[in-house]
Amino acid sequence: MKRFAWFGVGIAAVTALVSSPAFAQTSATKAASQAAPFSGDIEPRAILRVMTAAADWQLAHPSSHDPWDWTQAAFYTGVMAFTRVTDDGKYMAAMRTMGEKNLWRPGLRPGHADDYAVIATYAKLYQVDRDPKMLKPAIALFNFLASRKYDEPLAWGNAIETRELAWCDALFMGPPALAAMTAATNDKRYIDLANRLWWKTTEYLYDKEEHLYFRDSRYFEPREPNGKKVFWSRGNGWVIAGLVRVLEDMPEDYPDRPKYLTLYREMAAKVAAVQGIDGYWRASLLDPVTACRTRRPVARGSSSTRSPGASIAACWTGPRSNPSCAEDGPRWPGRSGPTACSVGCSGSATSRERRAPTRPRSTAWAPFCSPAPRCTGSRAARRSRGMQCCPLFPAPAS
Repeated sequence: MKRFAWFGVGIAAVTALVSSPAFAQTSATKAASQAAPFSGDIEPRAILRVMTAAADWQLAHPSSHDPWDWTQAAFYTGVMAFTRVTDDGKYMAAMRTMGEKNLWRPGLRPGHADDYAVIATYAKLYQVDRDPKMLKPAIALFNFLASRKYDEPLAWGNAIETRELAWCDALFMGPPALAAMTAATNDKRYIDLANRLWWKTTEYLYDKEEHLYFRDSRYFEPREPNGKKVFWSRGNGWVIAGLVRVLEDMPEDYPDRPKYLTLYREMAAKVAAVQGIDGYWRASLLDPVTACRTRRPVARGSSSTRSPGASIAACWTGPRSNPSCAEDGPRWPGRSGPTACSVGCSGSATSRERRAPTRPRSTAWAPFCSPAPRCTGSRAARRSRGMQCCPLFPAPAS
């Protein structure tokens, strides 16, 4: 699919140089340069070395989070992008091994974008290997999700995050996975659902004056000490990266594509405009004093007074510490809601029965998930058995 030259791949500064042909020439000298210190130069060899070291370290020190967790999915997304600029096959092999061990399944909560973000990696692998088993659970889930109405208000509460994209981070987790599935299968239903959910969330959380997203509805009213609205730096980083990922897999002739391009340009210009002179973004984007800074580079394409290249350079080479940073960043409201499958698969049969009357919406997943025997026990117990809540997902071989 044709790509715009000014697009970035994600939220890392390396995206400005990923497409350079010089990347392909660096692998032969990689081993010889391992002993050299890292360089702050913004040139392909230096950046590829940092990327390689980061990927190698993470693969050697795997996270303890569930293999389908959003934290893992974000790493997998980076690894899959990395495979495009290195000729070392071990990174693609690592992703295949992950998928096999995970039985190509999403997470335990069928409607929670955090738990199906991993499907984007399965879809990318399928485009290489064309093995139907890689997408079988994903197709089962997304076909069901495509049949849902998504007609609830997005106000935070009543575990809305398990049924709708009610927080801005979800725009990195959900729509890119759906778009990747359309790219892999040519089934337009998935990109149509991504489009529908993207603009529902955007209509609710995007501030049209500031060109930034609120994290969720709990942040509409609070203000920082300087009187500015609260826009979470990392959350807006998730959004702009998710926006780029959706565009990468969206057909060039998709009717709403121009809307995404307009949004991208608006956000990129704003994010570049609020970058600190030291190259950093603060945790609360419009309050440079109160909250600790966040290193959150943007991709190319902004129209701020600082050029895209200068914006990336400032972040890439910025100082590693900030003595003026407050010890604590902004105290965000605590999360609420269930921590496992919204169908009520978490906990014992007794606890599921006890909370059923207080979770009337949990029946929304009844056509897809049911409290089958394999769903019983705590989440930890289910995880140790490698089991999913949803019967449509394959059980591990005995």
